[in-house]
Amino acid sequence: MKEKTYVCNLVLAALWGLVLAVFVVYRALFPGVILPAWDIPLLLAVSLVSLLVDHWAAPAAGRSWGLTALLALLTFGLLPLCAGLADAMTALKLAVAGGVTYTVAAVLFGSILDRLSSGPSAKGAPVAAAFVLFLAGQCFTNIFF
Repeated sequence: MKEKTYVCNLVLAALWGLVLAVFVVYRALFPGVILPAWDIPLLLAVSLVSLLVDHWAAPAAGRSWGLTALLALLTFGLLPLCAGLADAMTALKLAVAGGVTYTVAAVLFGSILDRLSSGPSAKGAPVAAAFVLFLAGQCFTNIFF
């Protein structure tokens, strides 16, 4: 398996599963704790961290954007439903918002990385680009949910 095409989706599923596992443990141990809202900035943060890991793990991997979007949609929709953290309607909203958020973030992050002229000397440039994208996504707080 020399071609690492879908590392991004694997990392996304693992990271989203870890976030949901933390939510389940917090809900079980501390029922009075208010969990973060299911909104675009949370989905965007998970997406950008997975894209950063993908950038370092498989820097020149090609992608099929349709299949990447479909896998992100399934990841964001089915994992909360299976963890018992969302009902069917919330899972559907998460699936659509998460799939669109991940796909748009992947396209924008890839476009930014293609235009970076810093070269290998600036290792923090992808992190800074992801942080700026996260800050730009803050304008979508509590819009769709």
